[in-house]
Amino acid sequence: MNRLSNYLFFGFLLLIIAYHLFTLEIQPLPWFDEVYFASIADNFISNGSFVPEIASYARNGRPALTYGPVYFFLTGLSMKLFGFGIGQFRIIALLSGLLCVRLTYSIVKSQVPAESWKYKILIISILTDPFFSLAFHQGRMDLTALCFCLVAIFYFLKGGNNNVLVSGIAGVLSLLTTPRAIVVLWPLFIFLLIDIYKNKQFKKAFLWALPFLLIYPVWIYVGFGGFGGFVNYYLTINGVTNSANGQYIGPNLYIPQHEYCLIFVGLAALIYGLTKQGKAYFNPLVIISLIVIISFYLIVLDWGPYSSFIIPFYYILIFYSWSLIPSIKGLKVLYSLPVLFLLIFNLTYSVVKADQVLASRKVRDPQLADSFVRDNIPPGSKVVGDALYYYSVKKNGSEFQLFDQYDTLESRERKHRLDFKYNFLIASEVMKPKNAEIIEYYIKMGDLEKVAIFRSEMTKNGNREILSNLEKAGYSGSVYLRK
Repeated sequence: MNRLSNYLFFGFLLLIIAYHLFTLEIQPLPWFDEVYFASIADNFISNGSFVPEIASYARNGRPALTYGPVYFFLTGLSMKLFGFGIGQFRIIALLSGLLCVRLTYSIVKSQVPAESWKYKILIISILTDPFFSLAFHQGRMDLTALCFCLVAIFYFLKGGNNNVLVSGIAGVLSLLTTPRAIVVLWPLFIFLLIDIYKNKQFKKAFLWALPFLLIYPVWIYVGFGGFGGFVNYYLTINGVTNSANGQYIGPNLYIPQHEYCLIFVGLAALIYGLTKQGKAYFNPLVIISLIVIISFYLIVLDWGPYSSFIIPFYYILIFYSWSLIPSIKGLKVLYSLPVLFLLIFNLTYSVVKADQVLASRKVRDPQLADSFVRDNIPPGSKVVGDALYYYSVKKNGSEFQLFDQYDTLESRERKHRLDFKYNFLIASEVMKPKNAEIIEYYIKMGDLEKVAIFRSEMTKNGNREILSNLEKAGYSGSVYLRK
């Protein structure tokens, strides 16, 4: 029976990984954050520049230094080795997400004694978490930063000088991926201060801080020209029209709907753990998790994507509290119902979402966009448009600028028309409700003529509307030529 359960478990893992690889290029359709980062990565690996080429005119050539070089190096290297494309860019986030699941399991197992089947439930629950699994395909750097953070936590909790040094190295790499990683790292800093105060462990603190003292200043010097430039960049980033990311610090207390069930079960787990153990419940792993979650809601201005930073810590709390239940016999089975409810919710959502994605895969095929661009825009052209066609235009050998991001509409259009001297505009149906005014303005000022239309509507069978179906138009769009 035990062998059969292992076969089923590992078979399920392989199925999940195969699904993610199969759908990596089709879910979601290319969107702004992704192509913005892909543009930086491509420019960085090719020219050593952090200027996002797709918005270089609207941003007046301002480099995007907000994040750090690690993610752009990894994704740029992937595209350099395996070719330019959606899958080649997104694969780093996917691998990071899978590693985050593995590291969460390793952290829990090293600190929480429990039956082996509970660990399997933990892995399956995180892998099928609606929001966390969605982040696998979004092409953002959050999961890569989180991966380094979890490495830092794992080795920090193991203790020993060598492990603390490894923790510090992983910590600085996470910070060089995105500054938001500080929300996950700073609980370790608190523990170090406590160790210094109580046990005079100066060596441990020094070893952990050493990579930050040696490596991060190099980035400050190379990226910003020195500490003054570094401070000035972050002091002026909010409110600057061409900034890499405005409104960086929260709170706004936004919670994606995908996470309601997780948060409810997390609160139930916290209450049970406190009831069961009292003050003893607050071991280092629980304290780290709580500080991370609370700090995130107080510090990070989140509109959805950044929430992936805290999801593993909800599961850590849930499964630590669950491990306090010695058995599930008799009435004690009631204590396991929230966890089982969460697992069923995650599995159900994942199956429905997978059905929707697979049913609509024909209109999500990026080769549709490649063919549409290749047939209507000659190589060497200068093109403006929305994020959907970035990869296709670049692969076709043309230059590309986003027409819907940064600066004012009037200023951006003028720069594209007079400085960039674009000769084609390509606009998607997916973004038409949002960009209708922008398209009309470009048509008016650029004297544009519609020369091609592509329609790729879903079939009735593929038009699932149980979950969000904002991308049902697929790669449908129009091409305009400047007369």
